[in-house]
Amino acid sequence: MNRSWGNETQVPDLGLLLLQAGTITRSQLQECLREQSEAARAEAASVPRIGEILVRKGYARYSDIVAALGQQARKPLFCSRCRVTVTVRLRPDASSYKCGQCETTLTEVPTGTPPTISEAMPADPRRRASPTPRPTLGRASCGDAAGR
Repeated sequence: MNRSWGNETQVPDLGLLLLQAGTITRSQLQECLREQSEAARAEAASVPRIGEILVRKGYARYSDIVAALGQQARKPLFCSRCRVTVTVRLRPDASSYKCGQCETTLTEVPTGTPPTISEAMPADPRRRASPTPRPTLGRASCGDAAGR
């Protein structure tokens, strides 16, 4: 399945990229999608991302997920203050990214164990990473998209 991101071109889903690369099988992907769907239906505090489920079950390595995210022009970054990992859409005009919740500059994900599911996907869908620097006027950011 592909998704449209505004005026941007279609981006293949992470699961499809991993399937096409031979990293996972169709049945593994379907199993993980079912688990994700069940968590969403149960209105869990945090719904796991498909990549997190695949890594937890041992179907894919964290490096496989990062490589597939790279094909989507995305990258996982870490907020040391909120202790969460967020996936940012890479932009050529951004030299760094800030946490959408606390405005801390995001860093590379620490080495070692990948973040747990509860850390990696905040329940608040408005929590997004924002590229910096953003022009500001006082405390308000200029150029924010309307309706966000």
